[in-house]
Amino acid sequence: MFWGIVILLGVGALGYSLYRLIRSFIKKESKKPVLAMAVGGLVLMGAGGSQVPAEASYLNVGQETYETDQVGKVTIKGETNEGSELTIDDKALDHDGTFTYKVQLTDEGEKELHIKSVHNGQETLKVLTIKPSKEYLAHLETQAEESRLEQAEVALKLAENSPTQAHYDEAFTKIQALSQSYPEMEERLTQVDQHLTTLALVEKLETSLDKGQVATVKEHIEQTTLEQDSLKKRLTACEAKIAEKEQVAAVLALVEKAEASSAEGDYQTATTALAKLPNKQADLEKRLGTVKDQMKRRNKKQLPKKRRKKK
Repeated sequence: MFWGIVILLGVGALGYSLYRLIRSFIKKESKKPVLAMAVGGLVLMGAGGSQVPAEASYLNVGQETYETDQVGKVTIKGETNEGSELTIDDKALDHDGTFTYKVQLTDEGEKELHIKSVHNGQETLKVLTIKPSKEYLAHLETQAEESRLEQAEVALKLAENSPTQAHYDEAFTKIQALSQSYPEMEERLTQVDQHLTTLALVEKLETSLDKGQVATVKEHIEQTTLEQDSLKKRLTACEAKIAEKEQVAAVLALVEKAEASSAEGDYQTATTALAKLPNKQADLEKRLGTVKDQMKRRNKKQLPKKRRKKK
C-alpha cells in the first residue's frame, strides 16, 4: 500500500512538472525547478515500482477431468498470464492470455495432458485426465466390429474360392471372433465345410473304387454348391473305373476258366471279352497266350494218333 502511494505521488509530481514546463515555455520562466520536480517524480515512480511485487503466474483450465464426445474429441479452454510461456505436453502453444486446445483419443484408454505456464520465472502446472465417454467406447467397438467383419469376409471368400482345410479353419476363427451373429456368413461357411466333407468322400472313392460308396458320394455332391461340376466329373471318372474293374473281373473269370479247361470255346470266349475292355490288359493277354500255346501243344500230340488209325 505504501509503495503504491509513492508511485502515485511520483506520477502526480511528473504530471505537475509537465504542466509547469509548458507554462515556463509560454512565460519564458526558468525551467530548472520544473526539471528538478520532474526528476523527483521519476525517482518516486522508480522507487515505488521496484518495490511492487511482480504479477504472479496463474493457469486456469476449468476442471481437471474431461470426457470425450462420441468420436473421442475434447476441447480444452484456459487462461494464463499474457506473455507467459505456455506448453502442452512439452509443445509450445501461442496465446494472448487465453487459449484453446483440442485432444483426440485413438483408443479406449485414458490420456493425461500436462499443461505448464511459466511467467516471471514462476511455473504453474496442471495435469488433466481425458476419459473416453460411453458413446466413444461404443463407437470404437463399432469400428472394431467393422474391421473384424471385413477380415472375416476376406477369409471366407478365400475359403470359397480355394476350399482347403486351412482356409476353412481361418475363416471359422474369424467368424467366431465377431461379436454378433451373421447367419449369411455362417451358411456360406457351412457350404465350405460340406464341400470339404464331400471332397474327402470323393478322394476315398478314387482310392478304393468301392461301388457301395457311389450312392453316398453322389448324394453329398448334390447337396454341395462349391465346385459341384468338378466333383461330378471326378465321380463320373470313378464310376467308369468301377465299371471297368467289374469288366476286368468278369474277363479274369473267363481267362481262369480257359486256363482250367484249355478248351477252344472257353479260349475264344475269353479272347472276345478281353478285346472289348476299354484298356489294354497285358497280364490277361499273356495268360491267354499261354492257354493258346497249351492248346497248340495238345493238338500236335493228338494229330499223329489220328493218322496211325487210318493206316
